[in-house]
Amino acid sequence: MFCDIRWEEHGVFRKFYGVFKFQELLASVKTVGGDIRFADLRYSILDCLELQDPDVSDAELGLVAAHLLGESDSNLSILVAIVTTSEAAHSMLQRFMALRICPYPMKIFSTVVDARMWISQKSQKQVSHEWRPGQPM
Repeated sequence: MFCDIRWEEHGVFRKFYGVFKFQELLASVKTVGGDIRFADLRYSILDCLELQDPDVSDAELGLVAAHLLGESDSNLSILVAIVTTSEAAHSMLQRFMALRICPYPMKIFSTVVDARMWISQKSQKQVSHEWRPGQPM
């Protein structure tokens, strides 16, 4: 499996392709979480459309969730959009979300365009509800 990581103005776009390997997924989580830009991250898109044979054990899913939980101490404002049309990937992600450990809002989409639309809509809602200096609390 390969993972291209592209930082954007307010987020990160990760494209996974090839045969799934858990260690490479975990490495991408650690790379993004360890980057100085992580504190300002507002979204993460994981494009898994070209990923093959996605399957991990529940223990491995728990390890990813634990890393995300640890990272959330420095940033709780991340929206996670996962893009896949694979039934196997969808099933794996449903198992991950069922753990209820991940600290971030997460949703599965079939296109990157739909993922970006969701992020845009959610981001506008977050901004409109943020407190600003001069506003009553």
